[in-house]
Amino acid sequence: MTRPIALVTNDDSIVSPLLTPLVEMASTICDVYVVVPASEQSWIGRAFSRHHGIEVKRIDKFNVPTWTISGTPSDCANIGIHNLLPQKPDIVLSGINIGYNATSTFIYSSGTVAGALEGAFHSIPSIAFSKLLPEASYHSITESHRIEDSDVIAGIEIDRGYIPRLIESAMEAGPCFGRVWNVNFPEFTHQDSPFRYTQPAAVKPFSFFKVDADGHASFHFSTRDKEDLPEDSDIACIRRGAISVSALDFSHLSPAHPTDSSDPLNLHLLS
Repeated sequence: MTRPIALVTNDDSIVSPLLTPLVEMASTICDVYVVVPASEQSWIGRAFSRHHGIEVKRIDKFNVPTWTISGTPSDCANIGIHNLLPQKPDIVLSGINIGYNATSTFIYSSGTVAGALEGAFHSIPSIAFSKLLPEASYHSITESHRIEDSDVIAGIEIDRGYIPRLIESAMEAGPCFGRVWNVNFPEFTHQDSPFRYTQPAAVKPFSFFKVDADGHASFHFSTRDKEDLPEDSDIACIRRGAISVSALDFSHLSPAHPTDSSDPLNLHLLS
């Protein structure tokens, strides 16, 4: 029986220690091809590299065909689908992201979600995987590219076991143009951690930057941990220790057939 083909990408680059469990577990049921950024591309959203050339480099890693791309996650998925894989993949997998991709604010900024979204725009079943981490572990992993917290390691081992089943479920659900399954694992996943369907939380707006007296702005990340959010939201779910699954629908930006009664801008007055 022919095995399905999976394209794996991410935004944390080839050095991410959370890329390995996704590749290894996807390989148990799929023929895997890895196409990932050569350097970290977090917070890049759905950017494409229009103004500079891109280096595509085949490397020896994971015992599966693997390439690094000097570009964005969207570059990786697009180049992989059209130029590197032997045929259109059966599923696109992005992650596992170092840190969560929950709430509408972070979903729209996420390179991980964007990598999966490129697959979804090709009508390929697509999953974005992310992992909520304790603050100390988050900084350790991003700086040293190693996971040292034994509790985090134990949780990731449990996360690994769910990956093949999630892949199979997404393929059984079938393609849907513009749909991304956004999976967020909690800090410390346990054998009895439940799955919950969730909605992306809408957080209150806040500044992403600090501006000093000299007029220099620097990026400043805030998790907004103290904010009260609906119980069925993605961030509330993972804070409770459950596994969040949100169906993100990017299939349309406005109603396909607006009616005369829907004229919020009073455009009829301008005609």
